[in-house]
Amino acid sequence: MVKNPLVSFVVVTHDRPFELVKKRIIKSIACQNYSNKELIIIGEDRPSVQQLADEVQKKLKFEQVRWKNIPRSKKETEKCIWERVAVCRNAGISLAHGEFISCQDDDNELENDFTSSLLKIINSKTEDAAWSYRKAVMPDGSPFLGNFFPWVDNDPIRRRILYQIWKDARIFQPGSDIIRDQLCAKRNSEQFSTVDPNEWLVRASVFRQIPYRERYNYLAISYNITFDDLWNIDICNAGVNAVCSKKVGLIYYLGGLSNTIPDSGQI
Repeated sequence: MVKNPLVSFVVVTHDRPFELVKKRIIKSIACQNYSNKELIIIGEDRPSVQQLADEVQKKLKFEQVRWKNIPRSKKETEKCIWERVAVCRNAGISLAHGEFISCQDDDNELENDFTSSLLKIINSKTEDAAWSYRKAVMPDGSPFLGNFFPWVDNDPIRRRILYQIWKDARIFQPGSDIIRDQLCAKRNSEQFSTVDPNEWLVRASVFRQIPYRERYNYLAISYNITFDDLWNIDICNAGVNAVCSKKVGLIYYLGGLSNTIPDSGQI
């Protein structure tokens, strides 16, 4: 690996206000303490994405800014939302020139040393990918208290069970806003993966060989198994060498696309 490899950041945006996208994820990418980076902005049925890309190219420091809009046909509209996100991320990956790639949602932020810290651990351990922990933030800006499971709606029993599983695996710790994600978490006989796609920095060759799945079966849809859950499974099955920095690299805003906030804020 070259000393300072180019890192490609792929950001997918659908209907989020451009000002928010610039203020959070794009600004935090531009302000990384690692300079050799490029930005690829993918619009999911967002023709005005070129306007955002042109503005970013003029005002912020990137080696290159590229963009692509992927319109929704009637057939695309009928797809599961995770299929559409996977298609957009794969499209961004195909445009990336970097030796490493990080895919990002449009409403989060990265810590200043996200890139440098993950590259350092990849270098030191000769890994193909690395992920960080995330700090969760409530929609009003207050810290997440680690006391409920935010990705299940209208099913309080399932929400309570999943919270207990993640708590027992020490991914959630009551009173802490840090989600300590694990690629191969275990709780008794249960094995599962919790790493969020925004936490990853991945060698481009891995993404070329193992793209995000663009087709889902009814079982995955009914259990809300997302494209990132399946990708985590795929890289584990493929034996990809991956390591965690055990540092917070992502500021993760709850209340987004797949997050649900209970009225009580509790389990």
